[in-house]
Parts: sequence; structure tokens; C-alpha cells
Amino acid sequence: LEQLSLGEAGGLDVEPSPRDATDQSLDSVEREHVQRILDQAGGNKRQTARILEISRPRLDRLIARHGLTVTDRYHDGHDS
Repeated sequence: LEQLSLGEAGGLDVEPSPRDATDQSLDSVEREHVQRILDQAGGNKRQTARILEISRPRLDRLIARHGLTVTDRYHDGHDS
């Protein structure tokens, strides 16, 4: 088997940035973790923010940034 490294003749011209791959992985982990906690909290944003130890506005920004789904299973007219 012939081993190729990036940058060798015949290989890829552009090396992928390790930072780009890491940022993408961290984004994915963050998105999945926040969605999982939201689901476990029944869509209650106040409880989710408390569990994640972040502010409610920060949670709202994460939800918007990642396009997360908030399923409000226990809505009682208060915070969800």
C-alpha cells in the first residue's frame, strides 16, 4: 500500500485545518448536548439553563445558533 501525505505530488493541494475539524466537532458535541438536556428537561428552558450552568439568554442564543428543537411537554403557562 502506498502511503500519501498531504502536500505530496498527486495528493491534495490544500491541507485541511485541524482547527476547522476541531471547531466542527465541538459544535456538534455542543449541539447534541444542549438538545439532550432540553429534551430531558421537557423543553423547560429555565431548568435546562440551570443544568447547563449558563444564563437563559445564553441558552436562547445556543438554541438559535444550532437550530435546536424545543419540545414543550410540560407547559403550564410559565417559563418553557
